[in-house]
Amino acid sequence: MALDKRELLERLGALLTAKGLSRVHPDTSDPVAHAAGLALAGLPHYEQLWAGDLGASVALVAVASGERLAGHELVRRKDLLAERLAGLRARVNAPAQALQLVLYERAVPPEERDFVLKEAKKGGLLPIGRSKVATFLFALAEPALHSSRFAGWPEDLGPTELRKLLLSPEA
Repeated sequence: MALDKRELLERLGALLTAKGLSRVHPDTSDPVAHAAGLALAGLPHYEQLWAGDLGASVALVAVASGERLAGHELVRRKDLLAERLAGLRARVNAPAQALQLVLYERAVPPEERDFVLKEAKKGGLLPIGRSKVATFLFALAEPALHSSRFAGWPEDLGPTELRKLLLSPEA
């Protein structure tokens, strides 16, 4: 049985909560998630936003999904996240990194996947200090997680752990 988006989001939420991240929303009591909400105001819609202090840095996970998110739109969003991440870094006075996690319910054409992952490796348009942003793609129809190297991102939230969400029979 194929994993659906709702189930993957539940599993992802359980993993992120267990690792110390909180959902970003206006009523959050978590100070890092609150600061992230302020820094990210005005961004294009993300299905979910998560933030947390992981000790060495602040981590942000932005989950995007949609019937037809084009590769160039994902690259634009990555650049916008990088700009806002610099603001978050200043608010929390700590290094910050973000993972844009894209959920495709359809098969991802290899050209689109390669374009997004290649562009995701490039730096943002503005100098952003130690802020970093990467994009990983979940393809539920395959099922697969397509990723590139993300230096400094915690291994326990990296591609190996995220791939387990696709395979694990329970959350």
